[in-house]
Amino acid sequence: MRRSVFLGGMGSALLASSCKSELPEIRIALNPWPGYMFVDLAQRRGFFAAEGIKVKTLFVSSLSDVVQTYQRGQSDIIASSLIEALTISEKTSRPLRIFRVADSSSGADVLMARPGISSVAELKGKRVAAEPQSNDMITLQYGLKSAGLKISDVQHVPLVQQAALEPDKAKTLDAIQTYPPFSSDWEKRFGFKKIYDSSSYPGIILDVLSIDRAMDRQYPELSAQVSRAYNAALVWFLANRKEGAEQMLATVKAVDPSSNATAADYDMSGLKIYDDAEQAAFFSGGSLAKSIAGYGEIMLAEKMLSRTIAAKEVL
Repeated sequence: MRRSVFLGGMGSALLASSCKSELPEIRIALNPWPGYMFVDLAQRRGFFAAEGIKVKTLFVSSLSDVVQTYQRGQSDIIASSLIEALTISEKTSRPLRIFRVADSSSGADVLMARPGISSVAELKGKRVAAEPQSNDMITLQYGLKSAGLKISDVQHVPLVQQAALEPDKAKTLDAIQTYPPFSSDWEKRFGFKKIYDSSSYPGIILDVLSIDRAMDRQYPELSAQVSRAYNAALVWFLANRKEGAEQMLATVKAVDPSSNATAADYDMSGLKIYDDAEQAAFFSGGSLAKSIAGYGEIMLAEKMLSRTIAAKEVL
């Protein structure tokens, strides 16, 4: 997944020196996780334009690459899991602010195993791939815990999704922690089958939209504009699921023509998508702050963070 494939180029969107200057083109980085694709749909359907903002969508193959675009100053807004937002907060000089909860995984994150392995318990001592420093490490832990196992009970192979799909690497693996659309590749190309998924821990794995704090201060209405466009795309999708899924798939195929993704990967099954009405519970209600604290504890224990990230640092 570290292939860093970009759709449409990255370009340069420099912040203007004056608050009165015209809003620059906004660069939003995302990978092909279904819940992030409302960014693409908002672009396709003209919802960003309706808000008076110009957006360049930067499609990359992995969440690791999403982080890198931000750290290198190549993106202004990112779609990611909470893990990436917290990682950036610790390791970059560009603070960010989470301004929308996009979705939670309720079956879409899957632990898949090669033919001959039908249960999580059988993974003890086996080679299991998961992208390091990413949400995959958290979801893998939930899966292993269901059978009384820990990361130390398996041979963790640190591979990003796209790299893991290379035949010479895939044939060495017994299992992988993955998600759509890559899960379709694992099934169709290598016969891997799901042995556990995130439906067993719904509402735990959160994905968010975050903005560069400097841009947020200079253009204080921008996050609300992006959020409204995102929500408009969601509303449109719910009324036009088949067409919406096909449009999302078209984008994924344009980025990676070899992908075995199907429109079914983008029907939003296995996800809970949060609309405008549900945002207050996360921000005003405090549930997002609690999730941040919970993630922080896990990441500290797994040495994915070296210090506690306070909720106020990312909210």
